[in-house]
Amino acid sequence: KPVPFGATATLAGNMAQASGGIVGDNGRVYLSGMPPAGHVKVKWGNGANQQCTTRYQVSSDTPGQLVQADAVCL
Repeated sequence: KPVPFGATATLAGNMAQASGGIVGDNGRVYLSGMPPAGHVKVKWGNGANQQCTTRYQVSSDTPGQLVQADAVCL
């Protein structure tokens, strides 16, 4: 089930270079300036059941390119 429209998505861990975005239709979010691997935290409320984290990893041979990936909240 997609996370709710309007949820916030941020790159977890490195707050000095935090990349963030808003979740749009069908749970889609666009983030830029991300390292090749890491975790994204998605939050749509203050409760423990209103946030999740997902791990991502993209190929290092695609720098600067738009990469589309499906993710599952952990």
